[in-house]
Amino acid sequence: MKQLIKCSKMSNGSLLITEEIQHLSSSVFGIFVRIGSDYETVNQNGISHIIEHMLFKGTELRDAKKIALEIESLGGVINAYTSRDHTSYYFICLPDVLNKILNIFQDMMFNSLIPNDQLEREKKVILEELHSAMDDPQDIVFQNLNKMMYQDTPYEKTILGTEKTIKSITRNDIINFMNKYYSNSNIFLSSAGPNSHEEIREIINFKNTNIKSSKIIRRKRVPVQKGLFKYVYKPALSQLHIAMGTKGVKFESDEKYTLLLLSAIIGSGMSSRLFRILREDMGIVYEIYSFIESFFDSGIFGLYFICDAKNFEKAISAVKSEFNNIIKNGINDEEIQKVKTQIVSSSLISFDTLSGRMRFLARSMLYHGKITYLDESIEKIRNIDKDQLMRTAKKYCNLNDFNVSIVGSKRKFEWKP
Repeated sequence: MKQLIKCSKMSNGSLLITEEIQHLSSSVFGIFVRIGSDYETVNQNGISHIIEHMLFKGTELRDAKKIALEIESLGGVINAYTSRDHTSYYFICLPDVLNKILNIFQDMMFNSLIPNDQLEREKKVILEELHSAMDDPQDIVFQNLNKMMYQDTPYEKTILGTEKTIKSITRNDIINFMNKYYSNSNIFLSSAGPNSHEEIREIINFKNTNIKSSKIIRRKRVPVQKGLFKYVYKPALSQLHIAMGTKGVKFESDEKYTLLLLSAIIGSGMSSRLFRILREDMGIVYEIYSFIESFFDSGIFGLYFICDAKNFEKAISAVKSEFNNIIKNGINDEEIQKVKTQIVSSSLISFDTLSGRMRFLARSMLYHGKITYLDESIEKIRNIDKDQLMRTAKKYCNLNDFNVSIVGSKRKFEWKP
């Protein structure tokens, strides 16, 4: 597939990355800031997420209600998210109103008043979000897995922060944080749709006057724990929620494609090995899947499943047995081809969405520092051979290296990895 992608530096120092797709009838535009929870201090954990909420709360020209009303009156949809290593604000609209919505969007992003009364009110909303996460066993089990794996490193923090840090963050903290990181040199713009690169450059009247940011220290080596275990008692549950994880690969590593194939063979979809064994053959789980997460400096390879407490030992034994089976007996060509087709198809389907394209472009710049094309990723997946896959399996399919996080209703639960 031929992609019409262009990248250029704006006069203020920010990068603009666009993909022109002439046959589409809508456009997406995003502003990405290279800061997230991994690079916050312990005392300010959650501040990136608070800022994401607060930038919707009003400027001198528009209060929160007017921002929403003006954008929605033009048919636009606006949203944002905070991740471990970046924060994104974006909107989707029809191409002929992109300039009008972008004007509102930039005012919201760079002229937000952050009023104290709104901040205190929004902190209550975020605390409700935090409490909701603490009630969700899946959220708890993954948060605890992350804390175990990255124990005593900056990566053990959560995106939401803690009740203590959320309550303590002040307006001055937010202003200072934004002055430090929300600068033109730490921001890039990403767009996909029928508008040309030149057209988008012309309509951007960048309202951010903050030119230079403090340097974010990227960690080249992140120590990761292994073989740890944590159990949380939740009396309202009827099953165990289990998340297991070991050190994976960072985003820019080509090994992530081989690990992605291995993960798909192990637990992605109804034809994957562990789904067939634990659900179809043994009938001891309802949900099971493997996953990989890759960040700027690190990554996780893991497994999640839900089962009755009495079936836990059987499930773990079956996982260990299948890991050993893969290492001992290998993976056949038919299975490799199946997961390659599965991953390529999934990538192309995701790429058919505007937000998927915009994020692909943004992540290229965020993690690689350059534009990468979907064809390049697909080619790398297709070129993986059996020997590569087996080397990766021998490296990652060792259950002793996995940290295990469990949430369940059994009052006393003891298990040694």
